[in-house]
Amino acid sequence: MADPNWLPYAIMQNVGVLYGIFTTFFVLILQSLNKYEFSDPYKNL
Repeated sequence: MADPNWLPYAIMQNVGVLYGIFTTFFVLILQSLNKYEFSDPYKNL
């Protein structure tokens, strides 16, 4: 069996990795949306 102290650490490490990936995608999506808004033709009206 795995060490009881090791399991929570592994879970937190995986959560940290997933959180980092999610944050990276979130920032990329925000940048894409901002570029789309800046190139919006209706902005010049």
